[in-house]
Amino acid sequence: MMSKLIDFLVNRIRPEFTTSLMVVLYSSILTIVFAGLSIAFDVFEGSFVVNYQFIGIFTGCIGFGELIRAFWKLNVSVNLRDNIYASNALAGSGCIGSFSIIVHLIHLYPLWTIPFGFIIGAVFYIVLIKAAQFDNWFYNRT
Repeated sequence: MMSKLIDFLVNRIRPEFTTSLMVVLYSSILTIVFAGLSIAFDVFEGSFVVNYQFIGIFTGCIGFGELIRAFWKLNVSVNLRDNIYASNALAGSGCIGSFSIIVHLIHLYPLWTIPFGFIIGAVFYIVLIKAAQFDNWFYNRT
């Protein structure tokens, strides 16, 4: 059933927005699972606390980063479009940077953490690319 839903949604949108759609779909599933666990633990007199605000903020920021990557692929010239380092650095910067802005507004963290969040996000996403490339190299070597 999930594969049919994913196929239905993916075939009706532009390929650039597929990752953003997957973030929204999987975060919705994650929220439903956590809600089900919370209800199940309440029924059986257990204790299971989920911070839905944090889950919503974090998945929203990941989706925002993926939207930035999609709009980068749509609006940038052809020679820069396939630059995975630039698009991932921009997506990571948008994801973690927007998260640091929201956390600053909620918890009143120091203002210097906002640009630090943008830098850490870009570096983290580039490190993820390098880890995936190393993983591919390690398992595909002869």
